[in-house]
Amino acid sequence: MGTWRAAIVEDKNNGLLDEEIKLLKEKLSKESGRFGDRCCDLTVIGDKEQVDRFTDKLKSCFLTEEEISQWRNGLVFKDPWPTNIVKLSK
Repeated sequence: MGTWRAAIVEDKNNGLLDEEIKLLKEKLSKESGRFGDRCCDLTVIGDKEQVDRFTDKLKSCFLTEEEISQWRNGLVFKDPWPTNIVKLSK
């Protein structure tokens, strides 16, 4: 568990010196991904049909190239996560 260097550089309250930010940016410039060092790996196991359905739904959550372009140009997307969470008791 840790923090992506790209997120640290973007955080205005990161508490780092200018020299430290410069070094992080140099490291990030060598990363192959378009989002710096941000990446995730996910392993899905189970019945093939259910795994295929799950991964299809998961992939539908990813931004399209057009949406990434819009985001980079300042578009803010609506957060679909519920703001009201209810705890169920037994």
